[in-house]
Amino acid sequence: MIRSDHAATIKSALVNVAHVCHELGLTPDAQSFRRQPAGLLVRCPSPNHQDRTPSCSIQERGGVLVWKCHGCDAGGDVLELVAAVRGLSTKRDFRAVLLEAARLANLWSIVEEIEGRVDARENQRETPPPKRAPTPDPAPRPYPPGDEVADLWSGAVPISREKRVAEYLAGRSIAPEAVEDLDLARALPEGLRVPWWAGYKGAAAVASTWIELGYRLIVPMFDAEGTMRSVRAWRVVDGEGPKRLPPSGHGAKGLVMADATARTLLELGKWSPGMDGRVVIVEGEPDFLTWATRFSDGAETVPAILGILSGAWTPELAARIPDGARVVVRTHGDQAGDKYAATIGATLAERCTLRRASGG
Repeated sequence: MIRSDHAATIKSALVNVAHVCHELGLTPDAQSFRRQPAGLLVRCPSPNHQDRTPSCSIQERGGVLVWKCHGCDAGGDVLELVAAVRGLSTKRDFRAVLLEAARLANLWSIVEEIEGRVDARENQRETPPPKRAPTPDPAPRPYPPGDEVADLWSGAVPISREKRVAEYLAGRSIAPEAVEDLDLARALPEGLRVPWWAGYKGAAAVASTWIELGYRLIVPMFDAEGTMRSVRAWRVVDGEGPKRLPPSGHGAKGLVMADATARTLLELGKWSPGMDGRVVIVEGEPDFLTWATRFSDGAETVPAILGILSGAWTPELAARIPDGARVVVRTHGDQAGDKYAATIGATLAERCTLRRASGG
């Protein structure tokens, strides 16, 4: 069933111009759009207008997304934009338009509610669908879609292929060749198509991609079972904004950076040959890459190196560290670092030998 407030909820969720345009395929390449002070100019999505050059303005106004073609006068709200792109009509195909827009906005409770009632009506045409409790709003999806993370990682290139990235790491006394050999991070090349979440808006009118803003270095993030679930972007040029960024709209709770030894430990939850019973937990990307490149490939045994971020450590991660491990916590010697160390200690102190060493 379509509730009267579904359309309003969906409209309020679809206000990021760059995200909506990317997901609808309106900005496949640099020639298909132009930036405006308050939005984007794209090729008109109306099926009646064979637009060859960008002539359709898409903007956020008063908390809603609106569009207007200056060539054919087509336009409307975000639902009508979705309808135009998908070849639908908001009058004739309203349910289909709502479903498409709800999926675009990741409003899965609305999708499930509409699809569930549709299925019930199709299977029981003469019987009213049974009443059920309203579906609660879903919790935010913590990580980007796995296929999109995998595609971004596979599209990235070795550090040596991007001179600026290699020089930046070397300038921070991090050996770029070691980072590349151990596949601890990769570089985003110019021209790579990235998902909408690989961008940052800040105080700008519309978001720009990580590549456009100079966030060319990406470091993978792993869950408690050693599966890559996300990445972090690291700016390698001077510019405004944070030095490092998570995927837009997603968090890092339950995720850590991990070298090959640590990934194996997370996957197995026990020691394996080549591990020496030590786990070193550091804070932030620079310390992680520094420590993860510290040990020679020829060493008989090496510690597992984990890198953590604010609010990321969880009991599930702690459970993957075997009893009796010698854990060195090298978080920064400030209030935040002390808090991280205390959180880690609370989950491991009864099973492992802990030592705090100032990092950073």
